[in-house]
Amino acid sequence: MKAMKKAIRAVKKAGIAALLYATVATGCATKPKEMLEFAPVDMAPAALAVDDTIDAAVEAPKPKYEITAGYNALETAVTYKDGEVGARNRLLVNFGVGNLQLHVLYDLNDLDPDTSFVIARPAYQITDSTELETKIKANADGILDAKFGVRDTHLPKMLGGYGFTELVANNEMLDLTVFYGRNLVAGFSLEGSQSVFIPFDDDKDVKFYNELQLNYELNKNVKLFARFEVSDFEFDKADYMVGFTILLK
Repeated sequence: MKAMKKAIRAVKKAGIAALLYATVATGCATKPKEMLEFAPVDMAPAALAVDDTIDAAVEAPKPKYEITAGYNALETAVTYKDGEVGARNRLLVNFGVGNLQLHVLYDLNDLDPDTSFVIARPAYQITDSTELETKIKANADGILDAKFGVRDTHLPKMLGGYGFTELVANNEMLDLTVFYGRNLVAGFSLEGSQSVFIPFDDDKDVKFYNELQLNYELNKNVKLFARFEVSDFEFDKADYMVGFTILLK
């Protein structure tokens, strides 16, 4: 690196010397702009750009794989279903290294480990809005389900909000999910999702799952929410909950 700097400075000196020589030979005033008009063509750029060249030469290389953090949060809620009150806790972790992404949801009900499950989505980002993913659901007994597909965030952004559309499948079923959220006023936001589960076996029925959630932002790190969840439009068996979300840095 020292040798490179010496070589570059030698070029600079040579360029300056050529400029001085041109000035004396032509008798022009010693203004930089006028000097460059008479300098050799290959010397003038070297004289002007040498400092930038040195800076570029000694600049530290940028990391090849950038580590990014997505939406990371801890969610706690009181639930109500079929006349019973319970509790739900969720941990959401999202991060990436270069184009490789990992999204994890851990769900625990009533602080009972037997109710817990994990949904993990290792993914590869092919554009700013599109990921190819493997969606895996598992609990303490092992893997319950694994599907492959794509998730895209372009459509919700076009509609002025945030969210995604997701299409995943395996040899038994195809799942389509649309999630859309939009900021309202005074710290409020509204989110909704619709999932359709289409089995390839004609003897099995298509299933549906819906969520509707209202959020209120207390500050940059804490949100309150009220959520409504229903499967197959059986509203008498719906889940109702209120809780808070802590955003993790």
